[in-house]
Amino acid sequence: SSFLMPIDVPVDYLNEINNSNLEELVDTYKELQLEFVEVHKQHESTSSTGRRPLSEIFQTTKQLKAIKQNLLKKLEREKSQKKMNETFQHVLEIANKIRQAQEDEIRLAEQKGEQIQSMAIANRR
Repeated sequence: SSFLMPIDVPVDYLNEINNSNLEELVDTYKELQLEFVEVHKQHESTSSTGRRPLSEIFQTTKQLKAIKQNLLKKLEREKSQKKMNETFQHVLEIANKIRQAQEDEIRLAEQKGEQIQSMAIANRR
């Protein structure tokens, strides 16, 4: 990288008495280069480990929304199926009661017939 290129400062400039500022600048430059290397390493390690491209995140979000819609549709189908099942159970209960009433009616009619026959036999004696 161009930021890491060393600056060659002639020794004559560094040895002059009044160029202490230049020496400080060169030292600061070298410190900043080291800091740049460290920050760059940190950036590379974080970008390679946990981050995903934004397009991938958008694609995942889109897929999750589609899954959510499918689940909502399935939930609605299950609710309507349950409601139909509850209605069917209610109709089935009513049909059972009607069947029991019809069976009771038939049984009572048979008993009535038997009693009429018994009365007829008793009246003949």
